[in-house]
Amino acid sequence: MACRPAGRKWVVLGEMKELGEMAQRLHLEVAEEAARLGLRPLYLGSHARAQAALGGEAVETLEEALLWLKARVAPGDLVYLKASRALGLERILELWSA
Repeated sequence: MACRPAGRKWVVLGEMKELGEMAQRLHLEVAEEAARLGLRPLYLGSHARAQAALGGEAVETLEEALLWLKARVAPGDLVYLKASRALGLERILELWSA
């Protein structure tokens, strides 16, 4: 049997930097799919405001994302982080307890 967190689930979707000319369109497609799934993600990066207009919230920096999460995440919650490696979203894990 799989272990499932008892708490709330949070989604942080960061910029996908490798998309080139299709970046805006593909970032909006991700936001549309997140909305279809009933998610209200925290978006991070240069397309975040446009994505958040479809549902969710936007920040521009990792530091803002960290503050946003720390204000909301409680023990037992699950946080899903997804972005291009170039964004360095994994640094949130390093900074969490700092």
